[in-house]
Amino acid sequence: MLDFDLEEEMGLSKDAALAVLLREDLEVHSAEVLKMRISLLQDEIKRTEEAIALKSDAQKRAEDFFKKI
Repeated sequence: MLDFDLEEEMGLSKDAALAVLLREDLEVHSAEVLKMRISLLQDEIKRTEEAIALKSDAQKRAEDFFKKI
């Protein structure tokens, strides 16, 4: 569960989708729904990792550009 200090650290409001998702009661869901949730979250992890890679590449290109100047 995400605590409110981490929400503040990440810049999330307590009603942000990620914050709500992390506080959600999983006990009310069936095993099948939880498996689907895992699959969706894995897809979101991949998407997030791709965004990180793009940002890292852009930062590296910028650093390389300014080294040449």
